[in-house]
Amino acid sequence: MIVFLNSSIGFTQIQISPDQAKEAIRNAQRVESLKVDLRSSEVIILSQIELVSNLKNEVSDKEMIVALTNKNYAILQTQYEAEKARKPRSNWFVWVLATIAAFGSGFVVGSI
Repeated sequence: MIVFLNSSIGFTQIQISPDQAKEAIRNAQRVESLKVDLRSSEVIILSQIELVSNLKNEVSDKEMIVALTNKNYAILQTQYEAEKARKPRSNWFVWVLATIAAFGSGFVVGSI
């Protein structure tokens, strides 16, 4: 194969061997395959970056849910403690009704 280079002096003739030409073709094919591999790697990297972004958003959402759950738990715990400390109601009305019922049932049993 003969290659001509244009120079300021004139045309120079350079001769390369067939083995050198085959090696140059193989190198060009390797470069092209590496370019294709690089493009596919870039696509994979971009998809991985998107997945990482989605996972970060999901983790952020889960952290907000956990924080809200902890806040609700603290509120319920405070409410429970407040109800526990509250004075129980007086049951005098129930005792009065039970006493009347006892007298009434005693009267009925006594009159039989």
